[in-house]
Amino acid sequence: MTYKPKPESHPPADPETSSHIPIRPLYTPGDLNARDQEREVGYPGDYPFTRGVQATVYRGRLWTMRQYAGMGDAEESNKRYKYLLANGTTGLSVAFDLPTQIGMDSDHPLAVGEVGKVGVAIDSIEDMQRLFDGIDLTKISTSMTINATASVLLALYVAVARRQGADIRQLSGTVQNDVLKEYISRGTYIYPPAQAMRIITDLFAWTNQNVPEWNTISISGYHMREAGSTAVQEVAFTLGNGIAYVQAAINAGLDVDEFAPRISFFFNAHNNFLEEVAKFRAARRMWARIMREHFKAQSAQFLTAFSLGGYELIVKFADLFGFEKRIVATNHRHLFAYCADSLSRWRPPAFFSALSLSSPQLTHNIVASHEPVVSKALSECHSSHIVDAFDRCLDPASRFHRLAHRCPVEINVILDLQPANFKFQLIKVMVNGIFYLLFH
Repeated sequence: MTYKPKPESHPPADPETSSHIPIRPLYTPGDLNARDQEREVGYPGDYPFTRGVQATVYRGRLWTMRQYAGMGDAEESNKRYKYLLANGTTGLSVAFDLPTQIGMDSDHPLAVGEVGKVGVAIDSIEDMQRLFDGIDLTKISTSMTINATASVLLALYVAVARRQGADIRQLSGTVQNDVLKEYISRGTYIYPPAQAMRIITDLFAWTNQNVPEWNTISISGYHMREAGSTAVQEVAFTLGNGIAYVQAAINAGLDVDEFAPRISFFFNAHNNFLEEVAKFRAARRMWARIMREHFKAQSAQFLTAFSLGGYELIVKFADLFGFEKRIVATNHRHLFAYCADSLSRWRPPAFFSALSLSSPQLTHNIVASHEPVVSKALSECHSSHIVDAFDRCLDPASRFHRLAHRCPVEINVILDLQPANFKFQLIKVMVNGIFYLLFH
């Protein structure tokens, strides 16, 4: 039965999540009467992966521990990476400065004032070699937050590995390589959409043949969430972008079962615990169905990384929260994703991230991995009636992928647009998508 509270003379309105999902005072099994638990939820490691992609979750292996880092020149960042690796991280997460992100050398006139500011400056193979000097690239995995110039930076990384005498087939890591979200929310794009997508699918093809353990793309909802989207919109537009990349690769002649297992996702962990747990679950389930039912892929798993939302990283909160309280807040967000069994890798921003990336403190991953529940019980939150109810709300609300299947405006049309009117047309697509979510 469904719980019905006793009537009050002036009952307060139910509070809502950021996606305007009402939060009722109590949830019971009656709220899930119409749900096929076997089909929609299942078990950890089984399709549709609602409860996680690994059968043993964190009992078998903890997530890859990284800290987003890179500042100034290659030598300075190299010292930071060696410090991190010596103090508990199990992988690197490289931040590049804005000139590197948009393909400019450090001596370009437009790069003045930006060199080394929000990441490390890389202008040449020598810079890349200094960046990883003394680090065996076959012993770690490296995540590189780079998009428009992802193919260039990956080429430099591979060249450095070859200079080290490494077998490049043993390299592992990720390039973000997600240019569609740059048009939507960040702006560090270089090429028109069609040409940018061609570079991405070419990278898929080369990497699958030469560096098979490398994740060729990290499709990102994080930046759209930071730019103001709700949780529903974050999932919707991210999966919409994912469909575009998969279809573009298939159109380029690639076998979906060869490249799909190396697709990963990057989401935001925001403030609302229940909504965030449900978001990760719903996103995994929807992507599994998209891949299996629409693209007929054998692999439908959903590899995820996440970073905490930037709300508490605003400069004005740096002194207000203090170091210890920020550690607590960061681990709080980490447990959101943990409870959704969504961690394959986590890269928490450094202390005072609104000011710099090179703070010395390294605590979040290590503290979180020693929480009493971590790595012991499987899927603690997945028997919760309210979590089940929430991810049912998020799933149909986020079905932006139907827009790509059934609406007249789809990715192939977008790619044929002239660059001059691309943003305007993309805004129209997003508005159409929102109306589609509301009325279908």
